[in-house]
Amino acid sequence: MPRDTRSRYVDYGGKAKWGTWDQTEQEVILTVPVGEGVKGREVSVEFKVGHLKVGLKGKSLIIDGDLYQHIVPDDCTWLMDGPNVEITLSKSASSETWWKNVVQGDPEIDVKKIEGAKYLDDSILKKIKEKDDAEKAEKERLELTEEKMEEEGASNETSH
Repeated sequence: MPRDTRSRYVDYGGKAKWGTWDQTEQEVILTVPVGEGVKGREVSVEFKVGHLKVGLKGKSLIIDGDLYQHIVPDDCTWLMDGPNVEITLSKSASSETWWKNVVQGDPEIDVKKIEGAKYLDDSILKKIKEKDDAEKAEKERLELTEEKMEEEGASNETSH
């Protein structure tokens, strides 16, 4: 799907502990931060049909996991982009069009919203996104409040 037909109010990718990702109907694009000054020769990327390994030579792997769906390893590429490794995974023909995540166990996105974007006007998608963002912010605020209350409770118990 050409990038200009995508809605800016729908998340086609997400965040994971290793970096961020985006996707089209044919590819998944990963951005993996490795740090300033890292050279391409220091990077190790291994593509397998259902598995991906990414790391810096001599250090622990940044990504080592089973992929959500299969890829075509010979059509996958990677390159250095400043402090990041940009990886392009070519989805296999048997792969689902939209991936929920890249590596199994990573946070998932709602692919139903991507499919729905084909049939909904951007003004409706914008309202849905604003509602989702507000709910997410409220949930994060409540979690922070709960954590702070637990910390205060623990410090009160130790001071008695």
